Amino acid sequence: MRLLGLWLAACGAGATPARPNAVVHVHPDDAVVAEVDERMLSYAIDTSTLVDVDRDFGRARLRRLASELAPALLRFGGTPADGVYYDVASEAQTCTAPAGFESCVTGARLRAACEFATAVGAELVFTLNAGCGPRDASGAWTPDQARAVVDFMAAEACPVASWELGNEIDLLGLPDDARAACDVSADQFGADYRTAKQMLTDAGSTATLAGPASLWSGGIGLVYFPEAVFEPFLAAATDALDVVTWHWYPEQSCRCQFQSIETTPETMLDPAVLDEVGTWASEVETAVAAHAPQAEVWLGETGHSLCGGQPCVSDRYVSGFWWLDELGQLSRRGQRIVVRQALTEGRYHLVDDGTLEPYPDYWSSILWKRLMGTKVLAPTVDVTAPFDPTRLRTYAHCTRDRPGAVTVVVLNLDPERSAKISFEGVEGAREVYLLTSARDAPASAECRSGDADCVITDEGLQSTAIELGGVRLEVDDSGAPPAMEPAVGSDPIEIPARSYGFVTLVGAGVGGCD
Repeated sequence: MRLLGLWLAACGAGATPARPNAVVHVHPDDAVVAEVDERMLSYAIDTSTLVDVDRDFGRARLRRLASELAPALLRFGGTPADGVYYDVASEAQTCTAPAGFESCVTGARLRAACEFATAVGAELVFTLNAGCGPRDASGAWTPDQARAVVDFMAAEACPVASWELGNEIDLLGLPDDARAACDVSADQFGADYRTAKQMLTDAGSTATLAGPASLWSGGIGLVYFPEAVFEPFLAAATDALDVVTWHWYPEQSCRCQFQSIETTPETMLDPAVLDEVGTWASEVETAVAAHAPQAEVWLGETGHSLCGGQPCVSDRYVSGFWWLDELGQLSRRGQRIVVRQALTEGRYHLVDDGTLEPYPDYWSSILWKRLMGTKVLAPTVDVTAPFDPTRLRTYAHCTRDRPGAVTVVVLNLDPERSAKISFEGVEGAREVYLLTSARDAPASAECRSGDADCVITDEGLQSTAIELGGVRLEVDDSGAPPAMEPAVGSDPIEIPARSYGFVTLVGAGVGGCD
């Protein structure tokens, strides 16, 4: 481990340490308040990549990058999922979709996806087509196409953990949705899920059935204007559901037809914006408890900003505040899985698909995977003036693979003040992973273009690169990350303004973490 000059700079060599303005109380008898899946931080790849033969799942560097996020669920879904025809017998790279379908995927492409998942330590969540193509004259979903995929995946020993039927089915009746001609009711969707559940049983599949992947977004809530579908669907599907999935985007990007919240680098530093996910998470949980109490709740898709992400914001350092905060909030609520949109697509991606260079949220995701275990704690935090308590956010888990240890995620949203934090009741050193922006990271040309939606306004918040303890994080030619070792410090730990990180308390001795 490295003992960086950071601590000498923060406290002053030989000087009396500054008084903490926050105290995190960690005690041996702290209770575990929730437990999440070891795959809690998962990720998605859009179904369009199965159709696009230029997307190569065999790239060694991509596989190396994705393997750092194991164990995980890999969801193939998104809007294109509801228009795909499955030609599982074809060994070609492309195929032609019949009438009623919008695209076609071959068995060869499905096999490549399975091989990728196996190679990177992921299990699949696969979204089956619930659009117009596989429906009969009465509007009922027919399972033949889906059964072909289920049988194919079983024959290929593909690691499928869960099947979804349809993507954001609450949007299906909107006029600008390609599936509008189907005009399927909530009751029909419920019947469709019962059909799908029976099909999986007949096929001998042990994978779960998840849905309905309904969409919520910041300032709006459930994004379906003509008619509410989510709760009536749950009432109709009932025990056919093993998992209820919902989607959440806290903002709408400039690419959307509407923006209820203007997406800027500052938006994700607003505590009220960050807190909104809890409002809708509670709504989802309440509906599930009332209509499908046997089902787990997963956040099946989430990204920084709707409609592909906000240019020059969603793939920058500032996105980490939202990302780590959302993971912390939903873990504390006991939502066992969060699926990040996306591994390589849009402007909310973790890795650039062309260059295969990681963006800042990739690095914080790796640290979450390495440090945050499945057991969730809720230590109390006391914050003293003049520091605004709403701008210091902390989340604690038992540390992964280190009995008795606790890791705390700390986010300092304050634009000017450092947060000096002491951890009461914990002896020994603190292992600190401080993440700050790399201010000398080059900005892309479009972010210097003068376009109001893309222009750089803050070199720090909009950095394309990130530093750990002052050292730029970069992968090598193979895609392997550096050691990412912590600095070792003692109280008070300083988290600079507008920075975030992880603090592992090796000597916490929390009984629930044994």
